[in-house]
Amino acid sequence: MAVINAMSAGNPDGGYANAHVSVALSSMDFIGWPPATPADVGTAPNAAMTHMIAASHPIALNAIGGQSYMDDYYYRVHLRPDRLDLGQLSTPQQRSIEVWNAWPAKTLTLENAQAANAEGMTVTAPAGYPLTFAPLQSRIWQISVAPSGPNVIDATLTWLFADPSQDVNLEITGNRLTTWTILPDWSNGITETLLWLNDVDEAVAGDQARIPLRAAPRRQWEASYVAYDGDRQLAESLLYGMASHNYVVPVWWDFDQLAAPLAAGATTIPLATANRDYAVGAQVLLYSNATTYELVEVAAVAANALTLAHAAVNTWPAGTLVWPCRQAALTDTPQIARQSDWLAGIPIRFEAREPCDWTAIAPTTMYQGYPVLEIRPDESNDLTASYARKLETLDNQIAFPVIDDISGLAWSVQSHPVFTFSRSDNATFRGLLYWLAGRANALWVPSWQNDVTLVTLAASSATTLSVRWCGIARYLYGLPGRKHLRVELRDGSVLYRAVTAAQEVGQQSENLAIDAAFGRDVAPADVRVISWMALCTLAGDSVEIQHETDDDGTSTCALSFAGVPAEEP
Repeated sequence: MAVINAMSAGNPDGGYANAHVSVALSSMDFIGWPPATPADVGTAPNAAMTHMIAASHPIALNAIGGQSYMDDYYYRVHLRPDRLDLGQLSTPQQRSIEVWNAWPAKTLTLENAQAANAEGMTVTAPAGYPLTFAPLQSRIWQISVAPSGPNVIDATLTWLFADPSQDVNLEITGNRLTTWTILPDWSNGITETLLWLNDVDEAVAGDQARIPLRAAPRRQWEASYVAYDGDRQLAESLLYGMASHNYVVPVWWDFDQLAAPLAAGATTIPLATANRDYAVGAQVLLYSNATTYELVEVAAVAANALTLAHAAVNTWPAGTLVWPCRQAALTDTPQIARQSDWLAGIPIRFEAREPCDWTAIAPTTMYQGYPVLEIRPDESNDLTASYARKLETLDNQIAFPVIDDISGLAWSVQSHPVFTFSRSDNATFRGLLYWLAGRANALWVPSWQNDVTLVTLAASSATTLSVRWCGIARYLYGLPGRKHLRVELRDGSVLYRAVTAAQEVGQQSENLAIDAAFGRDVAPADVRVISWMALCTLAGDSVEIQHETDDDGTSTCALSFAGVPAEEP
C-alpha cells in the first residue's frame, strides 16, 4: 500500500493557523456567522493527514499551488511611503521612510543604501551596515532635505540587499523654492493687477461674441521695498542669483498673527481663514525676520484652522507674523536705487506662477435677466463719461467730408472708482471682479447721476411719469443706454423700470411711460435720484486694486465700464 503525505486545502487566513478563527470557520462549516459565539472560538485543527493507498500502486501528481492575497503582499520588501513627493521646498524638511521585510520566515541582510542625484540630502540609517532584517521586521530611515541645491529635486534612494532580487528604490521628487522675505514699504500701498483674457468679436451692428481664454486671471503685485543693512544684502543676493527662478512671495495684504504659540511638530495652525488667500497645496509663511522664517504647506483649509501637509519644524511664539504665499516670478528686471551704502529702494513687480482662484460672486439684484451693479462709485474725485459712436468718414479732400454712423448706436464708457473698507467688503468686491472676468460678463450699470427729475406726484397705479424737460422724447427715446431707469428713494428703496414711450408736454416737462406702476405713491420730494442704466461690461481685461493697508483696512480700484448697446433688452 502506498502512503501519500498531503495537506488539506487552506482556509482564507492564507494557509497559516490562526488561533482567532472559529472552529466552524476553519472547517468551512456555515453556522450562521458572524458573529461567532465565544464557545465556538478555538484553534484551527491540524491540517496534516495521511491517506493509505496500496504500496504497489504509486501515483505521481502534477499540481500548481493555490494563490491567495498573501502571495501578493508578503515575500518581498516594502517601503512606506513608496514614493516621496516633497512638494514645494523652501525650508529644511525631514521625512521618515519605513523599510519592512515582509518575508514571514526569511532573514534579509542589507548591505547599503545609496542615493543618486541627491545633492542637498542627508540619509540617516537606524544602525551601521550590514544591517540584518529578521522576518517581518521593519526599520526607519530619516531623510533630511536642505533648501540649497538644484531647483528640481529628482533623486533615487536604493536599498541594496545581499540578495539583489530584494533591492528596492524610492523616488524623491519636488521643487526647491526661494522665499522673498524682504518686507514691502506700505507708504504708497501695494498695487495688485488682475489680468483676464477674452476674445471679443464685435459685429458692425454692435453684437458681441465674448469668449474667455483664461480660467483664472494672471495676478501681479507691485510694491516698493526699502531694504537696509543685512536686508539690503539679502535682497540683492536674491535678485542677482535667483532672478530667473520662481520665488515664494507673501500675499502681503492678507497678514495675520498667531494668537497662541505653535509647537514644533504641530500639524494644524489655529487661524481665521475666511476671506484670506489660503489654498490647498500653497505655502504659508511663519515670519520672525528676513532670515528667520518657516514655510509650511497647506493640506486643508477650515474656517478656524489650517491643516498642514507636514508638521512644523520649529516652535513659533504667539504674535508670529503669518502670510499666505504664492509662487511668483519677476515680470521685469527691477531698477535698484542705492540711496546709500546701507540703504536701497527696490520697486518690484511679481506675477503669480500658479492658479489664484477666488469664488466668483454676481450681484444679487436682477433686472430683465441681468445683474445690477449696486456698488456706489467713490466720488472723492470727478467721475468721467464719454459716448463713442462707430463713425466712418468719407473725404475726397475737395468737398466736405461725409460721415456715416454705421450702427446708429452710442458706446458709453464711464468711470466707476470703488473704495472698500474691511475684509468682508474687499472679499465681496474681489468676488465681483472674478465674476466680471474682464469683459466676459455683462450687467446693468447706473450712471449714478440725477438724469431725470420727477415734477409731479406719481400715484401708486400710475404708469406715466411727469418729468422736467431735458430732451428725452426728442433725442434719447428708444436708444440703448437710455431705456431703463433706476429710481432711488430717500427711504433707501430702489425701483427699476423700462421707459416704453416719451412725449413732450410744452417746454417745461415731458411724460415718460413706464412698463409697470410703482405700487406706491411717489412724490418728487421722495426721490433721491433717478439715473439711466446701461448694459455694460468692463472696458478692459485688466483691473488694478490699490491696497492702502492690509485687507482689514482700505483699498481702492478705478473701474471703467463700456456699454454693449446691441445686447440691451
